[in-house]
Amino acid sequence: YPTWPTNSLQANIYAQISLALNRIYTEWYRSRHYEFDITSSTAYDQNFIRGRNIFENISQLVDEVFNVYIIKPGRQEPFYAEYCNGSTVTCPGMSQWGTVSLAQQGYSPQAILEYYYGPVELITTDDIQEIEGSYPGYPLKLGSTGRWVQIKQFGMNRISVNYPAIPKVPVDGYYGPEMEAAVRAFQRIFSLDVDGVMGKATWYRTSYIYVAITKLAELTSEGHNPIFSEGSYPGYPLKIGSTGEPVRQAQFYLSMVDTYYDLIPPVTIDGIFGSETKNVVIQFQRLYGLTDDGIIGPVTWAQLVDVYLGIEENVFVPVAVLPLKDYPGYPIKPNASGTDVVYIQLILNRISTQFPTIPPITVDGKFGNATKEAVIAFQNLFGLAADGIVGPLTWNRMNDIYSTVSSGCISITGAGEKAYPGTVVKQGQSGPNVQYIQNSLNTIRTVFPQIPSLVVDSIFGASTKTAVETFQRITGLTVDGVVGENTWNRMNDYTTAVSNGCLSDWKIYTDISDHDFIPGQDEKVSSTDNRTQEIFSVYQRPQRILKIGCFGEDVKALKILLQSTAGENPFLMGENMFFGLSTKHAVQRFQRHLGMRADGIVTSELWDKLTEV
Repeated sequence: YPTWPTNSLQANIYAQISLALNRIYTEWYRSRHYEFDITSSTAYDQNFIRGRNIFENISQLVDEVFNVYIIKPGRQEPFYAEYCNGSTVTCPGMSQWGTVSLAQQGYSPQAILEYYYGPVELITTDDIQEIEGSYPGYPLKLGSTGRWVQIKQFGMNRISVNYPAIPKVPVDGYYGPEMEAAVRAFQRIFSLDVDGVMGKATWYRTSYIYVAITKLAELTSEGHNPIFSEGSYPGYPLKIGSTGEPVRQAQFYLSMVDTYYDLIPPVTIDGIFGSETKNVVIQFQRLYGLTDDGIIGPVTWAQLVDVYLGIEENVFVPVAVLPLKDYPGYPIKPNASGTDVVYIQLILNRISTQFPTIPPITVDGKFGNATKEAVIAFQNLFGLAADGIVGPLTWNRMNDIYSTVSSGCISITGAGEKAYPGTVVKQGQSGPNVQYIQNSLNTIRTVFPQIPSLVVDSIFGASTKTAVETFQRITGLTVDGVVGENTWNRMNDYTTAVSNGCLSDWKIYTDISDHDFIPGQDEKVSSTDNRTQEIFSVYQRPQRILKIGCFGEDVKALKILLQSTAGENPFLMGENMFFGLSTKHAVQRFQRHLGMRADGIVTSELWDKLTEV
């Protein structure tokens, strides 16, 4: 009621906002197969009547705090702030009439909330957007990759705690046989069609079970804990003999790196910087090209924090995505060894999951014949000089393709401009379906030049068959020169990936690095800073919107802009090609400075404003 004290009204508004957001966050109704997000009934949620008269003082309060919601300490989900009027209806949560007497006693809004709910935090957000269902719009199945797979892997592992018949799966963003087996087990338990595919029904059923077992939509929620937190540098180096909370925090970071990066050994979290911690720090420093002195100074600390932020912000849940490394300045050749070789081997193995013509190799840090063959296969696939040497062109192209594969940019949906016609298309046929195939292959050819160029004549002749066979060989399909449903759909996937810039033709980068490398010579190339400045000078306005989850040189150029024009800290954003939470926050700060809506999304308009400053 408008006559209630302001602190009472504000506490009630916070509770109402949080309850509504919790319904959205947990997909309470979507997971039960309803086509809405929240009811308009006080028996379940809240009552809303469009166009009804409102009270001015309440309206002003709502305008001031509409973007503030409640969480429990250490959690990230909006709190299920159950409440009732406290007179005709009572409940375990907040009494609305009870808030009036508390406010009259001088309780602040937060103190009122804590009287009923225990310790809480009030979170203010500038991330205002429309409601979207979490289902990505296409089924996840064997071979799928990316953020959505990672989210469900995380959820399946939590569900398996309560349902041990469901096997644990690696949280790596790759929908492999282990994930398929786990999904089948889930489907059997919950009476769904057992096909091992995460379609819409299975997607929302897993959401429903996850919310149920974690009690996210109840007062007694176990909470969805943020996996990582950003810590400030303690102000002094951590080294042998150091003790206390800063050491414990650094050990926590390192232990999580160990969980998701095989190259880092385990560490005990005891707050004591001993020889074990020093050895782990040295391994971390070597992995990221830092001075390997075993001391956590400001640079090592910033890199450590950036790795954690990069993991959380880019994939939402922990994921084994290797942070991208810049070209070391000299070619990596057969008989070389060390962390650069390990990096190449890890990159190639991940790429080979999408491009099976690249053979998987043992990650041993030794550049032997197997690694050379994999490098040559990669070079052949992407139109580079096939010499088995990793110079700047090959290194940068590996980073580019790895980012594409790891981000799930190449979706496996089969969706495209034209759906599969229902019958195979093969040599001897003609018509619009053949024309579509020829246009698609010519588009894909801009990235895979070994696919022969085709004359678009709508006739499926020998040259079209050869181009289809080449495409099938590249993507690991049966090589028969016939466009069946699998080939058609995979062609759609790759055409979409090339057309939307997910797979680039790399022409914009070729001129930058070509002059820096002479095969067979251990010449130093220009420094990382110079190279990124050169990239920025030629890579002008991006041809796409940049936001969380994007990968590429245009993101790296954005970070350079934010550093030079807005004074942002490059260590926190990460000197890589990932657009993560830290980068979003930097963009939002710049938008606020300009008086723009702070959504953290870089449009062409915002890019132009960055370059004007």
